[in-house]
Amino acid sequence: MTDDSTLLACSLLAVWFVGLLLATPLYKPYPRLTLPLLMSTWLGMGASLSWTLRSKASVEPQFANSARRTIGYGNWLLVGVSLLILGYCVFGPSRLSLQHTVAWQSRDGLRVVANQVLADVERIAEQEGQQDMHGIRFILYVYAEPALYYHLSAADVVAQPVGNLDFIHPNAPPRILPTFLVSGPHAHRSPEFEEQMRMVDDKFEFVDEYDYLPSDLVLLNEYHPDRFPKKLLQQIRLYRAH
Repeated sequence: MTDDSTLLACSLLAVWFVGLLLATPLYKPYPRLTLPLLMSTWLGMGASLSWTLRSKASVEPQFANSARRTIGYGNWLLVGVSLLILGYCVFGPSRLSLQHTVAWQSRDGLRVVANQVLADVERIAEQEGQQDMHGIRFILYVYAEPALYYHLSAADVVAQPVGNLDFIHPNAPPRILPTFLVSGPHAHRSPEFEEQMRMVDDKFEFVDEYDYLPSDLVLLNEYHPDRFPKKLLQQIRLYRAH
């Protein structure tokens, strides 16, 4: 790399790191938001180490052989430590999940709920003798639950994310196919959603409610670690639109 390209890369990395260092604490404390910051930190540390070794070797030629030996020992040490960590993770996952590492917790609760929702919707469509329209049998509107919307969309059905209930208003286009609303914890904590539901309550029929247990990584998005709830069940609700 030329000096200009190296300077440009370092400048972009510095902007990346400093920008996230300032902006991340100002946003809602989602644990996943630290990942881009960590990536920039790792890149910066690697670049700094490489630059330090190359600078030392260029200034003192006699240091080059020693630097290569040191890097070689470091690589073997890194491989050994990585193998130990990998072996510990492979052979002791249950102990990790029970005592320390929340990353081993199950995070497929919404996927299971999505399958339950689809099973109920399919049953209702079958009971009503609903015919396919270009391969579509029903429409699901998902209110403010991106993860649930992802799982429903991945099942190859028509699912739409919404932040309001305009699709049920009298001026909305007529509904030809069975239409359902799926809501979750984000909507249930929203005064706007509750107000919207009161205004069109007579246009929805409650179908079922599904419990799921979010992982600690999800709960940390909403609760401070000092006030962290344990075994907090959350609910997904399914409504049929008239």
